[in-house]
Amino acid sequence: MKPIFLSIQATYAHVQLALFKQNMCIARLSKSETRASSQLVLLIDELLTSHNFQLADLNFIAIDKGPGAFTSLRVAIATVNGIAFTNHMPLIGVDSLDALVYDAANKVTTKQIPPHGYILVLLNAYNNDVYYALAQFNAAAQRYEPCLKGCHKIDTVLEQIKKDYAPREIIGTGNGCAQHYELLQKTLGENVQIYHHQQATPTAETIGVLGLEKFLSEQVHTYKVEPNYLKSQYFALKRS
Repeated sequence: MKPIFLSIQATYAHVQLALFKQNMCIARLSKSETRASSQLVLLIDELLTSHNFQLADLNFIAIDKGPGAFTSLRVAIATVNGIAFTNHMPLIGVDSLDALVYDAANKVTTKQIPPHGYILVLLNAYNNDVYYALAQFNAAAQRYEPCLKGCHKIDTVLEQIKKDYAPREIIGTGNGCAQHYELLQKTLGENVQIYHHQQATPTAETIGVLGLEKFLSEQVHTYKVEPNYLKSQYFALKRS
């Protein structure tokens, strides 16, 4: 099977679309504007029409399901859910933390991430909360995979990593790493070599690559994606 599909990454300030034939990205479209996700339907039509495709030509749509800014996630995902329902088209939701791990592992030289090092993804969840993932190298799978993931206060996250994982090398990525870089260095930096991979959010291309993996591996496909909003789980824990 050689699927044709669309991948989408949307935040409050931008939307990125990528059009794929199998594992090759053949076209991109981006819009940087406040509330850009509200224009998603028009942007999809623009990208497909400019390359002589229609929605009916797509085998599926892959979308960043978060965690991230909740309003933007809901707008983008609700739009895509409506498209999928109307056209009976499979949807693939991709975790943005997994996508940032993938980006960092593939864009930073192997010398900077030795097998005993970690990739740390931090996304701003506001009020000193962060969505986080700590990934280490899985030799069997030959890729970095998260060993820790969730949402919590940044100082709590860093203290847990320092205590339970005692990392020697870390690649930090995501907009939360830029925001909390001084605290990252202060908490972990004494005995840890920290590299900063400056990428705020996943790319539509990576959402497409990981979406294709999931599409080909899943036996049953879904036609609805739910936002991955880890902060709501964190609030539930705080109230209990």
